[in-house]
Amino acid sequence: MTKNKIKAYVMLISFTAITVTILYLIPQLISSSLTRVSVVNVKLSDMKTTVVCSGTIESKYQRSVYYSFPLMAGKVIASIGQQVKAGETLVEIDKEDTIQTFNSSTSAGSSTQSQSEILSQAHDSLSADEYSALANSYGLSTSASTPSSSSSGSVSSDNVPDSISAPISGTVTQLNATEGSYTDPDGPVAVITDLKNLQVKAQVDEILLTSIKVGQKAVITGDGFTSSYIGVVTKIYPTARQIVTTSGTRTVVDILLSIQNTGNDLKPGLSADVSIVTADIQDSMTVPYEAIEEDDSNREYVFVYRNGHAFKTFITTGTEYANTVAVKTGLKPGDRVITNPPSDLHSGQVVRPGV
Repeated sequence: MTKNKIKAYVMLISFTAITVTILYLIPQLISSSLTRVSVVNVKLSDMKTTVVCSGTIESKYQRSVYYSFPLMAGKVIASIGQQVKAGETLVEIDKEDTIQTFNSSTSAGSSTQSQSEILSQAHDSLSADEYSALANSYGLSTSASTPSSSSSGSVSSDNVPDSISAPISGTVTQLNATEGSYTDPDGPVAVITDLKNLQVKAQVDEILLTSIKVGQKAVITGDGFTSSYIGVVTKIYPTARQIVTTSGTRTVVDILLSIQNTGNDLKPGLSADVSIVTADIQDSMTVPYEAIEEDDSNREYVFVYRNGHAFKTFITTGTEYANTVAVKTGLKPGDRVITNPPSDLHSGQVVRPGV
């Protein structure tokens, strides 16, 4: 082979290598010069909106037993924490001692007669509450739980109960009676609470009230109990009120929520955190907030990535969620939208997905 042929082969090989290299690098150079964009897929999701508030657990049914005059407790049968049925005896009353004590305390003669006369004279000039307060201050009362007094202020055995019974079935949560001691007329002798039928009384800020409806479900949690419970809004109070917090004054409305399948870890008086589901939409098509742009005419649009290009697509939006917005029209599941599109991006521009 002559030197000229050898030289020709070398040049051919070199040219081929350079051509291959150029053909390989050109796409890489073009690709690296393209605008890079972040792309997410449009998909259907089950979306929920919630309103968060707080409140206190309380019993739906609680009854207190009051007597506005002292009773001498005989045998105390019940105890705090005991479950009782309606009508079950809680405390037996020493009637004889109670009657003697009451009559002796009101046997001041003219003094007691004078009190009765004062009450009689004041009956027409005082309101019911004022009349009751005056009667109680004299150890007398117009209520059914107070013994009827004669002109001398005495009572009979018919006016004093043999015992104090549970007004409803439930648990004894207060019992203010000690054997051989008198009950205090300023407080309940006993409190019976139904611990199986509990509810939450919560406070909703006024700006969130329009989202709350009777029948909405909620998730109830709290630091004082381990389980989470399902609740249902049963009542929205008709008036608002103001509460004072460390950050100022808030206007709130009270609501009630029943608690389903209560457990033993729930107790009246515990604080509760409530998350009320105000909307539960199945198969909602959503896109991230950062994908949505708005033009000078306040029309919303996104850039859809298709076949290596970005296409401007107008949309209409619906419900707003924590990080996304529902899209009513303009897109379909499977579309790929560009998030945080560059400010100079235009429809039809060639782009490269990836950060």
